[in-house]
Amino acid sequence: MDLLSFFVVNGIEHRVASRGQEVVVKYCPFCRNFGVDPYEHPYHLYVNRYTGKFHCKICNSAGDFSKLKDAFGIVSRLKVSRPQAFNVTYDDVLKWHMNLLGDEEAKEYLFSRRISPRTIKHFRLGVTEKYGRKVIAIPYFHPTQRDSFGKRVVVAVKYRALSDKVYFAETGSNLRDFLFNHEILLDDNVKEVVITEGEMDALSLFSVGYENVLSLSSGVSHASSGDFIDDLKKKEKVVICFDNDSEGRKAVRELAKRLDYKCVHVKLPNGFKDLNEYFTHKDEQGNYVYDLNSFLSLKQEEVHIENVVPLSKAVEVLYDDEVGEPVLFQIFTPWENMNAILRNGKGITEGDLVIMSGFPKVGKTTLLIQWTCYLARIGIPVLFYCLEMKKRKLVPKFISAWLREEYLEDPDQILQVKESDPPIYIVDSSSEKSQKEVFELIREAVKRYGIKVVVFDNLHFLVSGVSNVQAEVASIIKKFKLLAEELSVAMFVVAHVTKKVDESNPPTSSDLRDSGMIRANADYVFVLHRKRIAREGIDGSKIWEFDENAILVLDTCRYGDTGHIALKFYPTKNYFEEVF
Repeated sequence: MDLLSFFVVNGIEHRVASRGQEVVVKYCPFCRNFGVDPYEHPYHLYVNRYTGKFHCKICNSAGDFSKLKDAFGIVSRLKVSRPQAFNVTYDDVLKWHMNLLGDEEAKEYLFSRRISPRTIKHFRLGVTEKYGRKVIAIPYFHPTQRDSFGKRVVVAVKYRALSDKVYFAETGSNLRDFLFNHEILLDDNVKEVVITEGEMDALSLFSVGYENVLSLSSGVSHASSGDFIDDLKKKEKVVICFDNDSEGRKAVRELAKRLDYKCVHVKLPNGFKDLNEYFTHKDEQGNYVYDLNSFLSLKQEEVHIENVVPLSKAVEVLYDDEVGEPVLFQIFTPWENMNAILRNGKGITEGDLVIMSGFPKVGKTTLLIQWTCYLARIGIPVLFYCLEMKKRKLVPKFISAWLREEYLEDPDQILQVKESDPPIYIVDSSSEKSQKEVFELIREAVKRYGIKVVVFDNLHFLVSGVSNVQAEVASIIKKFKLLAEELSVAMFVVAHVTKKVDESNPPTSSDLRDSGMIRANADYVFVLHRKRIAREGIDGSKIWEFDENAILVLDTCRYGDTGHIALKFYPTKNYFEEVF
């Protein structure tokens, strides 16, 4: 049973959060051990759907999913019920299928995912009610067995809710021994197959005309286990097309290793997470952009051992970098003129180290908060690690930037942000941490929350109290760059400039404090500049403050052009607006 199914089947109250990445459980079974009544503090137990790691934000209990399951098994007040034995029959599947044919909402959902009527019929897709949700039912059939009436034997059913991002399964056997559409592996006339990561990917490929398609049945971990491998090895050609992320790439290598590397893989064009997203992409006129011929024309490549590539491939990668080939995702800014500059290169992407600098109090943190909210609005998870400002001061700035209005300590404003549930994760910096602890926390956050962008503010807080500051800064900035590459994230780091610089003009990357290695390791260096202006105080004295007009300079760019844009700062809204 998968993680989400455990809560659904056992009737444990929960909800899905963080864009489907986490399950938030209503009552924590550990709180009472710490003198906390869980019924007075609901929905503070967070469980990662993909790693199984949990953490209660009230009692601070944490651990893996097996520990959590054991705890729920002994908490009587939660009324945990045992799941019923799997008893779905072919007649059930047929009834659900007939229900779907008359259900316009369910058909519209499948059509929007480019699942054709022919595919719906072939795989006997259906619709039913499960645990208070209307769900699409995707049946798994045994590839050879029939019941006493000659009907196909159902070994499992995958369910996908129409109303929210909830997926779960019911199984009657070890599903890891089967692939979706497994029966084609037993057909000697089938010489070539494509294996995808999920059922929706396989269904969409089938819908555009490629029938010899399979998918993993238990997620990417299924690639490294299961008894299906012998059947797969019998095929003359195996084409792997998994999701365009780090887990998908790892699964490609795992499966290829089990196939003795007698396979090829297809990498989807940049910007597409999976095959279903590729096939459902439309142009401005609402027409599908890609079809079966488009897919078959994608380059098929050999799978290599991790970190080992032939020279010809390395040369190809080098050429791709030089011509500005984007990688898996691109980071742009809230300001169109800066995006125009970035588009002349490859854009900020995974593995890049981005430095944000400028004079003290000029608004570097505020600008990065605005940038973070922009990324979160388009679904990119961001970790914001600020050592310069405590969470109590930081959160109001996020509320203001997210709502694009002045924060008035209005409960409705707080509720709006809470209901939006942006994929922004703030590190509580109330306690000092060593460099090692900082980097481990970032690693854990990327693993747990699917972080794609890390913002660290700021570099020089990590080097306080050391004797050789320049050498330490050089070492740390190199570690940040290596960490960005290791985790496949874009790493933003705030760095100070030297105090000797004339503040009437924008500083440059050469003015970064303590080490030239900052510029050497950075892929991008941005500088935010606002002039100091004097106004007359009540007593006639001069009061110096920053001008509302600002300049954001892209001072260093490893892959393209540099340039600058004009901005105007609105302090009450914590907002930099582009000036055209």
